[in-house]
Parts: sequence; C-alpha cells; structure tokens
Amino acid sequence: MGYVGLFIATFLAATVLPFSSEFVLIALIAAGSDPTVCLIIASLGNTLGGMSSYGIGRLGDYERISKWLRLNPDSIQRGSQRSTDMDIG
Repeated sequence: MGYVGLFIATFLAATVLPFSSEFVLIALIAAGSDPTVCLIIASLGNTLGGMSSYGIGRLGDYERISKWLRLNPDSIQRGSQRSTDMDIG
C-alpha cells in the first residue's frame, strides 16, 4: 500500500487503534522508500489523527462519552474542572 498505507496506519494509530505505526514506517524505509517522504507522511497522519480525536472529544456529549467509556459523572466533572483550572478547556 505504500505511502497511502503509511498515512492510514499513522492516522488510525493516533485515533482508535492501539498499535504502533512505527512498524509500518520502518518496513517502508527498509523496503527502499524515501525516508524524508515517509517521515512527512507519518507526521501528517499522526497529527491529523490526534486532531480528529481531540475534535471528537471536544464536540462530544459528556453523557455519551461517559456511557461508552464507563466513567462516572464525578470523574468527568473533575477532569473538566482540571482542564478549566489549567486553562486548556
């Protein structure tokens, strides 16, 4: 899959799939792909994946998130208060 596969792997690894996309990066470089292009694509995939996760969390409904992650409302409130206190929310 080449560069497209690298982008998909790094994007997904930065979002929902718990795996190390570095293996895909190393495999592509070992197969002769341009290391600079690989690093740029991997960085772009990781950055966009992380931004999408942030966006989903930012736009998400606390009730749905707490139900899906099985969190109690108190822990969500404490986390929200901490982010407010640190001026990151």
